[in-house]
Amino acid sequence: MKFIYSIISILILAVTVLAAGHHMKHPMQEHLAQTQVPVDPTTPQFHQFQVVQPQSSSLNELPNQLVEMFMGQGIVGAMLIVLGFWFYRTETQARQDRIKLTDKFEDLVRESLDKTDWIEVKTGISALDARMQNLEREVESLKDFVLSGRLGGGRGRND
Repeated sequence: MKFIYSIISILILAVTVLAAGHHMKHPMQEHLAQTQVPVDPTTPQFHQFQVVQPQSSSLNELPNQLVEMFMGQGIVGAMLIVLGFWFYRTETQARQDRIKLTDKFEDLVRESLDKTDWIEVKTGISALDARMQNLEREVESLKDFVLSGRLGGGRGRND
């Protein structure tokens, strides 16, 4: 893509440089400018212009008019057409990529929600397991306490 863009940029730059060259004066043009006869001030210098009526165009002629307008520009018109086609293709591809990425993102969200449920279940089970271990320790300590004779009865006393 960058290569195509750089080629097009170079072509545009080359066309503008070559087009700007026709404004330069050459020695022959200077000589011709000196030998021309000056304009007589008594003759009218007004030009008559005719108003051009726009032609009534139908919808079927519009594509032909657009093509003529772009081709009338020469190389620049052709480059504009190529750039327009390239932009259309790139935008279509980008739209398809956005749709694919949106689908992948939705799938990722669904999978993460499913895994979040499992994580919550596993967390709940581990909390229950920890509570059960605590209860087992307490039962063992109470059993040791009762058996040692500290609670209820005088087994451990020597009177």
